[in-house]
Amino acid sequence: MPYRPTAALFSNHAVGSEDSHGFFYGGRGMTHRLEELLQALERIDTQIMVLLQQRCTLSRKVHAIKERQEGSTAIPDRGPEILSRLTRSNPGPLSDQMVVSLFSHILSCTEGGRDSEQN
Repeated sequence: MPYRPTAALFSNHAVGSEDSHGFFYGGRGMTHRLEELLQALERIDTQIMVLLQQRCTLSRKVHAIKERQEGSTAIPDRGPEILSRLTRSNPGPLSDQMVVSLFSHILSCTEGGRDSEQN
């Protein structure tokens, strides 16, 4: 999917001002705004990483409990149920197809019994 900047990215862009081309030509206004946005993305990436680690840890605990209680973790796959719930509650801007793709991969990488070194 090609990158398309949103209007929010340029919300502080004053058309016709001396800083109107700052984003492209080194003016401080847009450069500062770009730096803020990039830092916000870095914070979100870190939060996503922490949440993925937490998901993996919880998934392993669930796997261990099921194995002790049932002698086997061969219970119905919850993946389709999880994906259905996530697409039903998807507010956008990600498409449902993108949500399914991302979370299918997340689910496969954070399965309780899998060795994290394999992922």
